[in-house]
Amino acid sequence: MKRCPDCNKLLFTNAEACPRCGWKIKQDRISFWLCVLSCLCSLFGIIYWIVAYRQTPRRATACGITALIAPVILTILLVLGLVGLLSLSL
Repeated sequence: MKRCPDCNKLLFTNAEACPRCGWKIKQDRISFWLCVLSCLCSLFGIIYWIVAYRQTPRRATACGITALIAPVILTILLVLGLVGLLSLSL
């Protein structure tokens, strides 16, 4: 069960609108393109996670995780590339 962000009424998980106030409920699906943008710009992913977590927690969490993991993977690939480059020059 989830709550309406406008009037705080308990709603069914698959509700599309609040029966009390009529607030349209956004579907919380993970967006591939938001994750790609978070991967390219980690600051966007972190800010999106902070701003959108209450309304779309699954989507915001996916962007936040992508924003945190992408620089780590990029650093590992960069180090491996430099190690490979140095081993070729020796």
